[in-house]
Amino acid sequence: MPKVNGLTEGTLVALKAVRQNDGATLAELIDAGFPVSAAHMTSLKRHGLVTTEQVEVPVTRMTLVNKYILTEAGTDYVDPSETADIAE
Repeated sequence: MPKVNGLTEGTLVALKAVRQNDGATLAELIDAGFPVSAAHMTSLKRHGLVTTEQVEVPVTRMTLVNKYILTEAGTDYVDPSETADIAE
């Protein structure tokens, strides 16, 4: 028999999320605005309140990249080869 006592507040929120979005993935629940995590979903499964089914979903991979913003020095920089042409 599944355990039902001892659900944390986060797990109760996850249960509410699944009740409103039955069959959703974790990412879909998060996108719907629910503050849930994989740990909450695992707790629900361990307590026998949900079951899982593996599905294939397209995934866009995120990676950290540099964004370049000019500093004051970069804004004021003048290429020395350009100033040589002006001086002549």
